[in-house]
Amino acid sequence: MGLDITAYKNIKLIDTLDDAELWEERYDWKTTTYIHPVYVDDVHFIEQLEGSSLQSGGVYEFENQYNFRAGSYSGYNAFREWLSQWALGVSAREVWNNAEEYKDKPFYLLINFSDCEGYIAGSAVNRLLEDFVSHDEEMQKHAENLTPDIQEWYVSRYEAWRTAFELASDNGYVEFH
Repeated sequence: MGLDITAYKNIKLIDTLDDAELWEERYDWKTTTYIHPVYVDDVHFIEQLEGSSLQSGGVYEFENQYNFRAGSYSGYNAFREWLSQWALGVSAREVWNNAEEYKDKPFYLLINFSDCEGYIAGSAVNRLLEDFVSHDEEMQKHAENLTPDIQEWYVSRYEAWRTAFELASDNGYVEFH
């Protein structure tokens, strides 16, 4: 098991379902393409949905999607720890325990987020895209200190995250599943 990421571009609400089981009744997921149901937990990680129009139970059409594996759960957490260490100079746990202190820092919205499921949409997508683009050179410098196999993995994950946020920045969202 691990963390998979899907980014969606140019979404449009086409239906709202009160119950996940209705999805299977109304839509044949094996033959239906370019639609996706969303079940938003609007209690946790609210900052990651700020400015978003995502509705819990919403079924969305989308223009395009991009998928990648962020890694095993432990692998993803190692990447997130590395990102936190070089970008913020502290552990991810320090960020989680002192969220108010770090909320305006680069990559905060990714570091202080679920490692298993959820959505990032709205202004958070654009903010994270800006973080990934503007810190690319700094990331490359920090990656040089890693062993070649770890360097290749972290750099490829960094690039995959940037690609996901680029796609989602066009009226979309990023889903953790």
